[in-house]
Amino acid sequence: MSVTVSKTSKNAPLLLHNGFSYIVDRKNEEKIYWKCEFQKKCSCHARLHTDLYNVIIKVVGGHENHSGNPRSEPVRGKLIKEENNLHSDIVNAKSGSEPTIQKQYESLNKRLHSLVKNPHPTLYDQLQATGRLLSL
Repeated sequence: MSVTVSKTSKNAPLLLHNGFSYIVDRKNEEKIYWKCEFQKKCSCHARLHTDLYNVIIKVVGGHENHSGNPRSEPVRGKLIKEENNLHSDIVNAKSGSEPTIQKQYESLNKRLHSLVKNPHPTLYDQLQATGRLLSL
């Protein structure tokens, strides 16, 4: 039983389990009660109970009115990892350290630095022409 915790677009906790998404319904000192993300839209009655560390205690009901997406969990997991890496880079940059660049982006980083230091002549001419037009 794989459980991933992410965030909604409004920055609220989002629990992913078996291709379905759950949002917090309520919580107390011992448990968090989650309801299906589509509870209102599809009248879904599926629920989960977890402890405060997001370990599933109980599954209630099923998703009768809609289907889940078993591929959404790995994709969201990758997005969460990228978001955490970006956050770390921002924290490092604010503290004055160099951000770590993942190998897959090293060539892009070198190209970007090259373009900034030595812009393409056509691009440079276009920017100058645009600047002249704006000043008129």
